[in-house]
Amino acid sequence: LDMKQEPKFYWDDTTKTATCILADGNNIFTGIASVHPDDMDMANEKTGYQIALWRAEIKYYTHIRDNELKPAFKALKKVMDEMKYSKKFNPKSYENRALQRNFYQVESDLDTIRYMLANTKQRLKEYISEKEKFYQKIRANRTKKDNVGQKPSI
Repeated sequence: LDMKQEPKFYWDDTTKTATCILADGNNIFTGIASVHPDDMDMANEKTGYQIALWRAEIKYYTHIRDNELKPAFKALKKVMDEMKYSKKFNPKSYENRALQRNFYQVESDLDTIRYMLANTKQRLKEYISEKEKFYQKIRANRTKKDNVGQKPSI
């Protein structure tokens, strides 16, 4: 999993939208994070960039899984299954061992990308949830400060 270049980030201060662009040489993956209307008071580039990055990575991992690894896995499995039914099949042949090695490598890569995809989705979900809790605390503290010095209503 190798990106050909560093992620590029863009921040639109008017709309409070962060964009992250990842490129692997042949494809471009874009992640966008727009501030929720309720969070306008907390909008910042750094948070937007992190969310946009993870969203771009999710698109990248999904692409690798669906367009590279799954087709390779299916093709190798098909060849292996066809070879097994040949009368001349030799399980100890160099060709069969090389095919098996490739098959298990792709299978391992597929497991890895599935893990990375699930992990990135989970991190994104937790990050947004933690940010929300943090913002609620800040807002509660602001409200407390604003109410200090005011006469209690009777």
